[in-house]
Amino acid sequence: MLISKFDTTNIAEKIADLQCQYRIELPEQYRQFLHKYNGGETPETSFRVARVSSDLSGFFGLGVTNEYFHLERYFDCDKIAAFVSEGIFPIGKNSFGDLLFIGVKEEHLGEILFRYHDKPKGLIKLADSFSDFAAKCKSKKLKPCHSIEERLAGRKAAGIFAEPPPIALQEWQKEIDRYQNIHQEEFIL
Repeated sequence: MLISKFDTTNIAEKIADLQCQYRIELPEQYRQFLHKYNGGETPETSFRVARVSSDLSGFFGLGVTNEYFHLERYFDCDKIAAFVSEGIFPIGKNSFGDLLFIGVKEEHLGEILFRYHDKPKGLIKLADSFSDFAAKCKSKKLKPCHSIEERLAGRKAAGIFAEPPPIALQEWQKEIDRYQNIHQEEFIL
């Protein structure tokens, strides 16, 4: 699996604060993952496990992250507390908003579980541990993100001479801004 990790500055303190706040102890493998990567984006990553075939957008992180993967910006404290009362802790999501969890209580301790957003009561076990799940994820290396000028030249080379609408240019720029700073690295725990 390839991952673009988040800032790990003061991560040990952030993990300790999180565990204290929710009165849990995160499984050791997952804590190691947070220490090394603090979550991260996983573009072009997918998995097929049990009855689930899905993409994996990324893992939630603490502190400085992408806004879509900052754990406590994505969920309010009450929502996280509700998950914890079920014995699960949110660790990631796919592009549809379906969630990945890690078990934090005895019944599912350390297991990786999946829940469809439109079926909130059904957990599906994906793996016995975080490392087992990560080994089942497959990623493709991102292709270079072309500039607006390169895209316009490509259109002309294809015989399309009309200027793209302003909304297309805005969307292209959003994509460029998002992917220009992603650095994928091989996930190793």
